[in-house]
Amino acid sequence: MDPKIRRKILKCIKRVRKMTLTDACNEYDIVIIDLPSIVYGLKNPTEFLKNLSIAQQLGIIKARVIVVLDYWKESHIKISDRYRKILEDLCIEYVLSRDMPAEIKAAYMCRDYVNRGYKCIVVSRDYDPLLIFDEELIPSRSRFMWTLDLVKVIDHSCIEMIRR
Repeated sequence: MDPKIRRKILKCIKRVRKMTLTDACNEYDIVIIDLPSIVYGLKNPTEFLKNLSIAQQLGIIKARVIVVLDYWKESHIKISDRYRKILEDLCIEYVLSRDMPAEIKAAYMCRDYVNRGYKCIVVSRDYDPLLIFDEELIPSRSRFMWTLDLVKVIDHSCIEMIRR
């Protein structure tokens, strides 16, 4: 994301609270993860995905979890294909974003689910989803664990000006 746009978005939003991914997955019906942005900040992305899969299998995570992969640029395809194999092996649901960045696809998907009556949230390190959807979870590292900040749009007129 363009740093200028990031600074503008920060004026339109508010960090509401911290939560763990497990908390989020039990508070929402659907959790959509922008995998490219999330793995960028992880030391071991495969371990993260394995833990996610185990939590789903054990019923610790009750929400439907959908991972979105970038597939809209030639440079993304090779990396996404590697993650596709891992996701398939771990039985984690995924979607390929063939015509836009994964974080944008995740936001549009989430908005569509909300319009159908589901409680949905996007997990991304990017602020772009907030231009489409009113809230998201942004990873933050605390001293001992990986947590998520629930971020909400508090000034829609501010967001509208950024969209233009």
